[in-house]
Amino acid sequence: MRVVIEATELGLSFGSMNGVSRCIFHLIDALARIDTSNEYVVFFNSFRRRRLRRQMEEHLRLPSNWAVAQASIPLRLCETARLEVELQLGRFDVFHGTFDYLPPIRCGKRVVTIHDVRYLEEDLDRLIRDDEMTLADAPRRVIKGLAARRNMMRWQRRTVARTVDAADVIITHSLFSARRIAQTLEVEPAKIHALYPGVERRFSLREDQGIAATLRRYRLPSRYILYVNRFDTLKNPTPAIRAFAQIAHEYPDLYFVLCGPEDYCLSHLKDTIRHEGHDERVLFPGFVDESDLPGLYAGAELFVLPSLYEGFGLPLIEGLASGTPVVASATSSLPEIAGEAALLVDPRSVDSLRETFRAILGNRELQETLRAKGRDRAAEFSWDTYARKTLEIYESVATAP
Repeated sequence: MRVVIEATELGLSFGSMNGVSRCIFHLIDALARIDTSNEYVVFFNSFRRRRLRRQMEEHLRLPSNWAVAQASIPLRLCETARLEVELQLGRFDVFHGTFDYLPPIRCGKRVVTIHDVRYLEEDLDRLIRDDEMTLADAPRRVIKGLAARRNMMRWQRRTVARTVDAADVIITHSLFSARRIAQTLEVEPAKIHALYPGVERRFSLREDQGIAATLRRYRLPSRYILYVNRFDTLKNPTPAIRAFAQIAHEYPDLYFVLCGPEDYCLSHLKDTIRHEGHDERVLFPGFVDESDLPGLYAGAELFVLPSLYEGFGLPLIEGLASGTPVVASATSSLPEIAGEAALLVDPRSVDSLRETFRAILGNRELQETLRAKGRDRAAEFSWDTYARKTLEIYESVATAP
Protein backbone atom coordinates (compact mmCIF):
# COMPACT_ATOMS: atom_id res chain seq x y z
CA MET A 1 0.00 0.00 0.00
CA ARG A 2 1.33 3.44 -0.98
CA VAL A 3 0.08 6.28 1.23
CA VAL A 4 0.58 10.00 0.64
CA ILE A 5 0.30 12.23 3.73
CA GLU A 6 -0.12 15.89 2.81
CA ALA A 7 1.73 17.88 5.48
CA THR A 8 2.13 21.44 4.19
CA GLU A 9 0.90 22.97 7.47
CA LEU A 10 3.60 21.08 9.35
CA GLY A 11 6.32 22.27 6.98
CA LEU A 12 5.29 25.90 7.21
CA SER A 13 5.15 26.00 11.01
CA PHE A 14 8.32 24.25 12.16
CA GLY A 15 9.94 26.21 14.96
CA SER A 16 6.57 27.43 16.26
CA MET A 17 4.21 24.49 15.77
CA ASN A 18 0.50 25.01 16.41
CA GLY A 19 -2.03 22.38 17.41
CA VAL A 20 -2.69 21.25 13.82
CA SER A 21 0.98 20.92 12.88
CA ARG A 22 1.76 19.04 16.10
CA CYS A 23 -0.99 16.52 15.29
CA ILE A 24 0.50 16.01 11.84
CA PHE A 25 4.03 15.64 13.22
CA HIS A 26 3.04 13.06 15.84
CA LEU A 27 0.96 11.08 13.34
CA ILE A 28 3.98 10.79 11.01
CA ASP A 29 6.37 10.08 13.88
CA ALA A 30 4.19 7.30 15.32
CA LEU A 31 3.39 5.72 11.93
CA ALA A 32 7.09 5.64 11.11
CA ARG A 33 7.68 3.61 14.29
CA ILE A 34 4.82 1.14 14.02
CA ASP A 35 4.55 0.47 10.24
CA THR A 36 7.65 -0.76 8.41
CA SER A 37 5.88 -2.56 5.55
CA ASN A 38 3.82 0.05 3.71
CA GLU A 39 5.27 2.84 1.55
CA TYR A 40 4.71 6.45 2.64
CA VAL A 41 5.27 9.82 1.02
CA VAL A 42 5.17 13.01 3.10
CA PHE A 43 4.02 15.68 0.67
CA PHE A 44 4.44 19.45 0.99
CA ASN A 45 3.23 22.15 -1.35
CA SER A 46 5.03 25.46 -0.87
CA PHE A 47 5.52 27.97 -3.65
CA ARG A 48 7.72 30.35 -1.64
CA ARG A 49 9.87 27.99 0.43
CA ARG A 50 11.75 25.99 -2.19
CA ARG A 51 14.14 24.33 0.30
CA LEU A 52 11.39 22.95 2.47
CA ARG A 53 11.91 19.35 1.33
CA ARG A 54 15.50 19.23 2.53
CA GLN A 55 14.59 20.85 5.82
CA MET A 56 11.82 18.31 6.39
CA GLU A 57 14.07 15.35 5.56
CA GLU A 58 16.60 16.55 8.10
CA HIS A 59 14.00 17.19 10.79
CA LEU A 60 11.78 14.13 10.40
CA ARG A 61 14.59 11.53 9.98
CA LEU A 62 12.24 8.96 8.47
CA PRO A 63 12.99 5.23 7.84
CA SER A 64 13.64 3.71 4.43
CA ASN A 65 9.97 3.03 3.58
CA TRP A 66 9.29 6.78 3.76
CA ALA A 67 10.05 9.57 1.30
CA VAL A 68 9.52 13.33 1.24
CA ALA A 69 8.18 15.15 -1.83
CA GLN A 70 7.56 18.82 -2.49
CA ALA A 71 5.54 20.68 -5.08
CA SER A 72 5.91 24.41 -5.68
CA ILE A 73 2.58 25.16 -7.35
CA PRO A 74 0.33 27.77 -5.71
CA LEU A 75 -2.60 26.03 -4.02
CA ARG A 76 -5.18 28.26 -5.67
CA LEU A 77 -3.77 27.37 -9.10
CA CYS A 78 -4.04 23.65 -8.29
CA GLU A 79 -7.67 24.19 -7.31
CA THR A 80 -8.62 26.43 -10.25
CA ALA A 81 -6.86 24.39 -12.93
CA ARG A 82 -7.84 21.06 -11.32
CA LEU A 83 -4.22 19.88 -11.32
CA GLU A 84 -4.46 16.32 -10.04
CA VAL A 85 -2.00 15.15 -7.40
CA GLU A 86 -1.05 12.11 -9.47
CA LEU A 87 0.68 14.44 -11.96
CA GLN A 88 3.15 15.31 -9.19
CA LEU A 89 3.39 12.07 -7.20
CA GLY A 90 2.44 9.21 -9.48
CA ARG A 91 -0.07 6.55 -8.44
CA PHE A 92 -0.95 5.88 -4.80
CA ASP A 93 -3.53 3.88 -2.88
CA VAL A 94 -4.50 6.46 -0.23
CA PHE A 95 -4.12 10.22 -0.02
CA HIS A 96 -4.51 11.79 3.43
CA GLY A 97 -5.19 15.52 3.55
CA THR A 98 -4.29 16.42 7.13
CA PHE A 99 -5.71 19.97 7.33
CA ASP A 100 -9.34 20.35 6.19
CA TYR A 101 -8.57 20.09 2.48
CA LEU A 102 -8.23 17.58 -0.37
CA PRO A 103 -6.64 18.64 -3.67
CA PRO A 104 -7.93 17.26 -6.98
CA ILE A 105 -7.28 13.48 -7.07
CA ARG A 106 -7.91 11.16 -10.00
CA CYS A 107 -8.18 7.63 -8.66
CA GLY A 108 -6.62 7.14 -5.20
CA LYS A 109 -8.79 6.75 -2.10
CA ARG A 110 -9.25 9.97 -0.13
CA VAL A 111 -8.97 10.52 3.63
CA VAL A 112 -9.21 14.00 5.14
CA THR A 113 -8.79 15.29 8.67
CA ILE A 114 -11.25 18.06 9.54
CA HIS A 115 -9.96 19.47 12.83
CA ASP A 116 -13.10 21.49 13.51
CA VAL A 117 -15.64 23.64 11.69
CA ARG A 118 -15.42 26.88 13.66
CA TYR A 119 -15.41 28.78 10.36
CA LEU A 120 -18.96 27.52 9.72
CA GLU A 121 -20.38 28.41 13.13
CA GLU A 122 -22.60 31.48 12.67
CA ASP A 123 -22.37 32.73 16.26
CA LEU A 124 -18.57 32.59 16.19
CA ASP A 125 -18.51 34.36 12.84
CA ARG A 126 -20.61 37.19 14.31
CA LEU A 127 -18.22 37.40 17.25
CA ILE A 128 -15.22 37.68 14.94
CA ARG A 129 -16.94 40.35 12.83
CA ASP A 130 -17.75 42.37 15.96
CA ASP A 131 -14.12 42.04 17.01
CA GLU A 132 -12.97 43.31 13.63
CA MET A 133 -15.26 46.34 13.91
CA THR A 134 -13.70 47.33 17.25
CA LEU A 135 -10.24 47.09 15.66
CA ALA A 136 -11.00 49.20 12.59
CA ASP A 137 -8.54 51.91 13.73
CA ALA A 138 -5.87 49.49 14.99
CA PRO A 139 -2.22 49.57 13.80
CA ARG A 140 -1.42 48.24 10.35
CA ARG A 141 0.02 44.98 11.70
CA VAL A 142 -3.27 44.18 13.43
CA ILE A 143 -5.32 45.02 10.32
CA LYS A 144 -3.12 42.75 8.19
CA GLY A 145 -3.50 39.92 10.69
CA LEU A 146 -7.29 40.29 10.70
CA ALA A 147 -7.34 40.28 6.89
CA ALA A 148 -5.25 37.10 6.77
CA ARG A 149 -7.59 35.39 9.23
CA ARG A 150 -10.64 36.47 7.23
CA ASN A 151 -9.11 35.23 3.95
CA MET A 152 -8.26 31.88 5.51
CA MET A 153 -11.82 31.45 6.76
CA ARG A 154 -13.21 32.34 3.32
CA TRP A 155 -10.93 29.73 1.74
CA GLN A 156 -12.03 27.06 4.22
CA ARG A 157 -15.72 27.82 3.68
CA ARG A 158 -15.27 27.70 -0.08
CA THR A 159 -13.39 24.38 -0.20
CA VAL A 160 -14.66 22.32 2.73
CA ALA A 161 -17.97 21.24 1.14
CA ARG A 162 -16.19 19.90 -1.95
CA THR A 163 -13.57 18.27 0.27
CA VAL A 164 -16.04 16.33 2.43
CA ASP A 165 -18.00 15.28 -0.65
CA ALA A 166 -14.82 13.96 -2.27
CA ALA A 167 -13.54 12.19 0.86
CA ASP A 168 -14.06 8.46 1.37
CA VAL A 169 -13.36 8.88 5.09
CA ILE A 170 -13.31 11.94 7.37
CA ILE A 171 -11.17 11.91 10.52
CA THR A 172 -11.81 14.37 13.31
CA HIS A 173 -10.61 14.66 16.89
CA SER A 174 -13.69 14.57 19.10
CA LEU A 175 -17.27 13.35 19.11
CA PHE A 176 -18.30 17.00 19.39
CA SER A 177 -16.52 17.82 16.11
CA ALA A 178 -17.96 14.72 14.46
CA ARG A 179 -21.49 15.89 15.32
CA ARG A 180 -20.85 19.44 14.11
CA ILE A 181 -19.34 18.20 10.82
CA ALA A 182 -22.35 15.95 10.23
CA GLN A 183 -24.80 18.75 11.05
CA THR A 184 -23.21 21.74 9.32
CA LEU A 185 -22.02 19.92 6.19
CA GLU A 186 -24.84 17.33 5.99
CA VAL A 187 -22.42 14.41 6.04
CA GLU A 188 -23.46 10.83 6.78
CA PRO A 189 -22.20 10.14 10.35
CA ALA A 190 -20.87 6.71 9.33
CA LYS A 191 -18.32 8.47 7.11
CA ILE A 192 -16.79 10.30 10.08
CA HIS A 193 -14.28 8.72 12.48
CA ALA A 194 -13.50 10.48 15.77
CA LEU A 195 -9.92 9.65 16.80
CA TYR A 196 -8.44 11.24 19.91
CA PRO A 197 -4.92 12.63 19.52
CA GLY A 198 -2.32 11.75 22.15
CA VAL A 199 -0.03 13.41 24.61
CA GLU A 200 3.74 12.98 24.77
CA ARG A 201 5.13 10.98 27.70
CA ARG A 202 7.50 13.80 28.61
CA PHE A 203 4.51 15.68 30.07
CA SER A 204 3.88 12.83 32.52
CA LEU A 205 7.25 12.80 34.28
CA ARG A 206 6.79 12.98 38.04
CA GLU A 207 10.10 14.48 39.19
CA ASP A 208 11.37 18.08 39.04
CA GLN A 209 10.87 18.12 35.23
CA GLY A 210 13.43 20.89 34.99
CA ILE A 211 10.98 23.36 36.53
CA ALA A 212 13.59 25.59 38.16
CA ALA A 213 15.76 25.75 35.02
CA THR A 214 12.73 26.56 32.83
CA LEU A 215 11.61 29.36 35.13
CA ARG A 216 15.12 30.84 35.16
CA ARG A 217 15.34 30.65 31.36
CA TYR A 218 12.17 32.70 30.91
CA ARG A 219 12.70 34.84 34.04
CA LEU A 220 9.45 33.67 35.58
CA PRO A 221 8.33 33.66 39.23
CA SER A 222 7.89 30.51 41.30
CA ARG A 223 4.08 30.85 41.70
CA TYR A 224 1.87 31.43 38.68
CA ILE A 225 -1.35 30.61 36.88
CA LEU A 226 -0.54 29.38 33.36
CA TYR A 227 -2.19 29.95 29.97
CA VAL A 228 -0.75 28.34 26.80
CA ASN A 229 -2.54 29.15 23.54
CA ARG A 230 -2.99 31.84 20.93
CA PHE A 231 -4.45 35.20 21.94
CA ASP A 232 -7.29 35.67 19.45
CA THR A 233 -10.96 36.19 20.23
CA LEU A 234 -11.91 32.51 20.17
CA LYS A 235 -9.11 31.57 22.57
CA ASN A 236 -10.59 34.19 24.91
CA PRO A 237 -7.80 35.00 27.40
CA THR A 238 -9.18 38.39 28.51
CA PRO A 239 -11.84 37.18 31.03
CA ALA A 240 -9.23 35.01 32.74
CA ILE A 241 -6.88 38.00 33.05
CA ARG A 242 -9.71 40.09 34.53
CA ALA A 243 -10.55 37.28 36.98
CA PHE A 244 -6.91 37.12 38.11
CA ALA A 245 -6.79 40.90 38.53
CA GLN A 246 -9.71 40.69 40.96
CA ILE A 247 -7.93 38.22 43.26
CA ALA A 248 -4.31 39.32 42.79
CA HIS A 249 -4.28 41.26 46.07
CA GLU A 250 -5.16 38.05 47.95
CA TYR A 251 -2.06 36.27 46.62
CA PRO A 252 0.76 38.84 46.57
CA ASP A 253 3.37 36.39 45.22
CA LEU A 254 1.13 34.94 42.47
CA TYR A 255 1.49 35.90 38.78
CA PHE A 256 -0.41 35.12 35.58
CA VAL A 257 1.87 33.77 32.82
CA LEU A 258 0.46 33.70 29.27
CA CYS A 259 2.48 31.87 26.61
CA GLY A 260 1.75 31.99 22.89
CA PRO A 261 2.84 33.43 19.55
CA GLU A 262 3.79 37.09 19.44
CA ASP A 263 1.29 38.01 16.74
CA TYR A 264 -1.14 40.86 16.07
CA CYS A 265 -3.60 39.48 18.66
CA LEU A 266 -1.01 39.69 21.44
CA SER A 267 -0.24 43.35 20.81
CA HIS A 268 -3.97 44.16 20.95
CA LEU A 269 -4.41 42.13 24.15
CA LYS A 270 -1.52 43.92 25.84
CA ASP A 271 -3.02 47.29 24.91
CA THR A 272 -6.41 46.23 26.29
CA ILE A 273 -5.22 45.04 29.68
CA ARG A 274 -2.86 48.02 30.03
CA HIS A 275 -5.78 50.36 29.33
CA GLU A 276 -7.90 48.54 31.93
CA GLY A 277 -5.07 48.59 34.48
CA HIS A 278 -4.81 44.79 34.66
CA ASP A 279 -1.17 44.44 33.59
CA GLU A 280 0.31 44.18 37.09
CA ARG A 281 1.86 40.73 37.58
CA VAL A 282 0.66 39.58 34.13
CA LEU A 283 3.64 38.23 32.16
CA PHE A 284 4.05 37.37 28.46
CA PRO A 285 7.24 35.32 27.92
CA GLY A 286 6.38 34.75 24.25
CA PHE A 287 6.31 31.47 22.36
CA VAL A 288 7.86 28.80 24.59
CA ASP A 289 10.16 26.16 23.08
CA GLU A 290 8.59 22.69 22.89
CA SER A 291 11.23 21.24 25.18
CA ASP A 292 10.36 23.72 27.94
CA LEU A 293 6.61 23.13 28.01
CA PRO A 294 6.60 20.17 30.45
CA GLY A 295 8.48 22.14 33.10
CA LEU A 296 6.27 25.17 32.57
CA TYR A 297 3.05 23.16 33.01
CA ALA A 298 4.37 21.20 35.98
CA GLY A 299 5.45 24.35 37.85
CA ALA A 300 2.07 26.09 37.61
CA GLU A 301 -0.40 26.44 40.48
CA LEU A 302 -3.14 25.84 37.91
CA PHE A 303 -3.60 25.86 34.15
CA VAL A 304 -6.52 27.65 32.49
CA LEU A 305 -7.97 27.05 29.00
CA PRO A 306 -10.85 29.56 28.58
CA SER A 307 -11.44 28.95 24.84
CA LEU A 308 -14.84 29.59 23.32
CA TYR A 309 -14.27 26.80 20.81
CA GLU A 310 -11.86 23.86 20.54
CA GLY A 311 -12.03 20.84 18.27
CA PHE A 312 -9.90 18.93 20.78
CA GLY A 313 -7.55 21.15 22.81
CA LEU A 314 -4.03 19.72 23.04
CA PRO A 315 -3.03 22.12 25.86
CA LEU A 316 -5.82 20.66 27.99
CA ILE A 317 -4.37 17.15 27.81
CA GLU A 318 -0.83 18.44 28.34
CA GLY A 319 -1.93 20.25 31.49
CA LEU A 320 -3.72 17.16 32.80
CA ALA A 321 -0.73 14.91 32.03
CA SER A 322 1.57 17.28 33.90
CA GLY A 323 -0.42 16.81 37.09
CA THR A 324 -1.46 20.46 37.17
CA PRO A 325 -4.98 21.41 38.31
CA VAL A 326 -6.90 22.48 35.20
CA VAL A 327 -9.70 25.00 34.69
CA ALA A 328 -11.35 24.65 31.27
CA SER A 329 -14.34 26.00 29.36
CA ALA A 330 -17.63 24.14 29.56
CA THR A 331 -17.94 24.60 25.78
CA SER A 332 -17.39 22.70 22.51
CA SER A 333 -15.22 19.57 22.88
CA LEU A 334 -13.57 20.45 26.19
CA PRO A 335 -16.04 18.77 28.60
CA GLU A 336 -15.77 15.59 26.52
CA ILE A 337 -11.96 15.59 26.59
CA ALA A 338 -11.57 16.65 30.21
CA GLY A 339 -14.07 14.16 31.60
CA GLU A 340 -14.13 14.62 35.39
CA ALA A 341 -10.47 15.63 35.58
CA ALA A 342 -10.88 19.44 35.29
CA LEU A 343 -13.11 22.13 36.74
CA LEU A 344 -15.37 23.50 34.00
CA VAL A 345 -16.47 27.14 33.83
CA ASP A 346 -18.43 29.57 31.71
CA PRO A 347 -15.50 31.10 29.76
CA ARG A 348 -17.27 34.44 29.28
CA SER A 349 -17.91 34.85 33.01
CA VAL A 350 -15.23 36.65 34.98
CA ASP A 351 -17.09 35.71 38.18
CA SER A 352 -17.06 32.00 37.32
CA LEU A 353 -13.33 32.07 36.51
CA ARG A 354 -12.49 34.10 39.61
CA GLU A 355 -14.31 31.81 42.03
CA THR A 356 -12.86 28.69 40.41
CA PHE A 357 -9.34 30.10 40.72
CA ARG A 358 -10.05 30.82 44.40
CA ALA A 359 -11.44 27.31 44.97
CA ILE A 360 -8.26 25.67 43.68
CA LEU A 361 -5.72 28.07 45.17
CA GLY A 362 -7.27 27.81 48.63
CA ASN A 363 -7.82 24.06 48.84
CA ARG A 364 -4.82 21.70 48.93
CA GLU A 365 -7.04 18.61 48.99
CA LEU A 366 -8.83 19.74 45.81
CA GLN A 367 -5.46 20.40 44.17
CA GLU A 368 -4.27 16.87 44.89
CA THR A 369 -7.54 15.35 43.70
CA LEU A 370 -7.32 17.23 40.40
CA ARG A 371 -3.66 16.26 39.97
CA ALA A 372 -4.46 12.56 40.34
CA LYS A 373 -7.57 12.68 38.14
CA GLY A 374 -5.68 14.65 35.49
CA ARG A 375 -2.85 12.13 35.23
CA ASP A 376 -5.33 9.25 35.05
CA ARG A 377 -7.37 10.94 32.32
CA ALA A 378 -4.33 11.91 30.25
CA ALA A 379 -3.08 8.29 30.33
CA GLU A 380 -6.05 7.39 28.10
CA PHE A 381 -4.62 9.45 25.19
CA SER A 382 -1.78 7.96 23.13
CA TRP A 383 -0.14 8.98 19.84
CA ASP A 384 0.59 5.32 19.05
CA THR A 385 -3.10 4.48 19.45
CA TYR A 386 -4.01 7.45 17.26
CA ALA A 387 -1.57 6.28 14.57
CA ARG A 388 -2.72 2.63 14.70
CA LYS A 389 -6.36 3.63 14.28
CA THR A 390 -5.39 5.90 11.38
CA LEU A 391 -3.48 3.01 9.79
CA GLU A 392 -6.57 0.80 10.16
CA ILE A 393 -8.54 3.44 8.24
CA TYR A 394 -5.90 3.52 5.48
CA GLU A 395 -6.00 -0.27 5.15
CA SER A 396 -9.80 -0.42 5.20
CA VAL A 397 -10.35 2.33 2.64
CA ALA A 398 -7.59 1.03 0.33
CA THR A 399 -9.29 -2.35 -0.01
CA ALA A 400 -12.84 -1.02 -0.22
CA PRO A 401 -14.57 -1.24 -3.61
